[in-house]
Formats: sequence, structure tokens, C-alpha cells
Amino acid sequence: MDEGQTSAEVLAKEIKEVVAKHNRTPAWSEDEETAVATAKEEQKPLVLVYKDDTVKSDQAIPEFNVLPLAELYEKAVWLQRKIDVKSDEAKALGITSVPVLWIVDVRVADPQARVLKKVPLPKAGAGIKADLAGVLKTWKAEGKKEE
Repeated sequence: MDEGQTSAEVLAKEIKEVVAKHNRTPAWSEDEETAVATAKEEQKPLVLVYKDDTVKSDQAIPEFNVLPLAELYEKAVWLQRKIDVKSDEAKALGITSVPVLWIVDVRVADPQARVLKKVPLPKAGAGIKADLAGVLKTWKAEGKKEE
């Protein structure tokens, strides 16, 4: 036991380490600004899940917590964002139904050109993995894009 730590603190630390090692969920960003900044800094695509408060959206999120997708968690920045499909913002983005997953290249300034792939959800985790892996493969091949 570490000096000054109780057995409960040591146990909590060990549990956190095991969870981190066997993580089966993406590290969802707190907000869009942080997610975009992180994606730019780390030169990673942004996986953006637009959703609402419906059961369909709630059922889509656990598909990201599956083993086939786990190897890609660190290769992208992950964000969930609620949106009303009847809002002006959704109309401007061309979102007509949710949930939907967008894979975004934040290095590209043009909002229309930065969306690399749009994937309707729910879709099985293996299918999400295939879509994201395909984008990541071309991402590496293209190298850095100029803003």
C-alpha cells in the first residue's frame, strides 16, 4: 500500500487502472470547442454523433462500446451532440434525421468539405469500425491538409 493511502484509495486506483486498460467506450469529449481543439492539436479526425432525446438515439450510443471498435478509440476524438432536426442549425447542416455519425476533418476550413463521411445510426459497432477505419486509412495516405 502507498504511504498515506487507505486501502479504499488503493483499491479505487487499481480499479481505475483496470478500467483504463480494458476500456470499451470512447473518451467522449465534454464539449464541441474542446473536441475541435483536441482534434486539431492531435491531428485526428473528429467523430461527431448527432442525436436527440429519443429511444432510437439512446440505443445507438452503446454500439460504440463494443470490442471491435475499441482499437480505434485513440485514433479519433469523440463527441456526442444533441440537435433538434427541426432547428435552423440542423437544416443548415443538412441533418434530417438522428442519430447520425459524422467523421470530420477539422483541419479543413470549409464546413461542407470537412465532413468526410456521414453514417446513419443505429449501426452495429463492427460497421462503425469499418467506416471509421476506411476514413483513417485515407487520412494517413493523404497526410496533412492545409486549412
